[in-house]
Amino acid sequence: MLPVFAAREPIDSDSCTCKGIPLYGRVKIVTEYPDFRIKVTDNYPDIVVKIVDRDYPGECCMWEIVENYPDFTVQFVEDYPDFTVAFSNDSYGIR
Repeated sequence: MLPVFAAREPIDSDSCTCKGIPLYGRVKIVTEYPDFRIKVTDNYPDIVVKIVDRDYPGECCMWEIVENYPDFTVQFVEDYPDFTVAFSNDSYGIR
């Protein structure tokens, strides 16, 4: 069994993608059928995300939480995530 902090899906740090989907942009939180299942952790996250409030977050790991027209969707889970996430206002990116 993989440790909790290991990515279940490969994250491409060069293109900032997972499953071919960019890990930045407009994000909708859903309860079913997500693009990514994520687990929030402070210990050894796969990516560190900065939540922003603007028209389009265009840098790696910058997310704008939206209800309509998302670039991708996420579901918060405790078990079997695609990858783990920490949230920060200071530093962000793929670890």
